[in-house]
Amino acid sequence: LFSSEISNEKLSERFNNQKDRLNTVKNDIGSLSSAQKGTFPIIRGMTQIQINKIENLAEKQTVLKHKAELQQDKISRLEAKAEKLENSAKMLSALFSGKNMPAPIRAFAERMNSRAEKIRNVKLPKSQINLKFTLDKMEKIDGKIERAKCKADKLQSISAIAKSFTVLDGAERRKMFTKGLDSLHSATQRSLQFKIEKCDSQIAKLSEKYLT
Repeated sequence: LFSSEISNEKLSERFNNQKDRLNTVKNDIGSLSSAQKGTFPIIRGMTQIQINKIENLAEKQTVLKHKAELQQDKISRLEAKAEKLENSAKMLSALFSGKNMPAPIRAFAERMNSRAEKIRNVKLPKSQINLKFTLDKMEKIDGKIERAKCKADKLQSISAIAKSFTVLDGAERRKMFTKGLDSLHSATQRSLQFKIEKCDSQIAKLSEKYLT
C-alpha cells in the first residue's frame, strides 16, 4: 500500500500557481522582446540567448501543465468513484437495517467497500504522488526561467545605463541613468537571492546525508 499525506487542496493550489506563473512568463517574454529595441547589438544578442532559453523552458512548462491537468482529472475521477462505491454500500446496509442481510448482498456490499478502500489507499495516493512529481518538475523549471530572466534584466539594465550617456538633455539623462541603475540593483539582488537559496539547499542535502 502507498502511504500519502498529500493534500488535494495543496496540490490544486500549487497547480493553479503554476498556471498563473506560466501566463506571467509568456507576458515576460513579450516584454523582454519589446525592450530589445534600441539596445546595443552585442547586448541584444546576449539578451536574445536568455529570451530563447526562457521560450524553450516555457514550452516544457506547457507540456508539463497538460500532463498535470490529466493527472488532476484522474484524481477527481478516482475520488468520485470511491465515493460512489461507498455510498452504494451504505445504501444497501440501510435497506437491510435491522434485518438479516442476504449473503450475496452482503458480499456485494463488502466488495464495493473493498474497491473503495483500494482506491483511497493505493490508487489515489499513487496518482497524487505522480501529480506532485510533475509539479516539482514545473517548479524546478520555473527557477531556471527566473534565473534566465534575471540575466536578461541585468543586460537590459546595463544597456539602459550605457544609453543614458548618449542623451543630451541633462534631466532626461539622469532619469534614464537612475532607472537603469535601479533596475540593475534589483536584478543583482534577485541573482544574489538565487545563490543564497542554492547554498541553503546544498547545506540541507549535506546535513540530511551526514546526520541520518
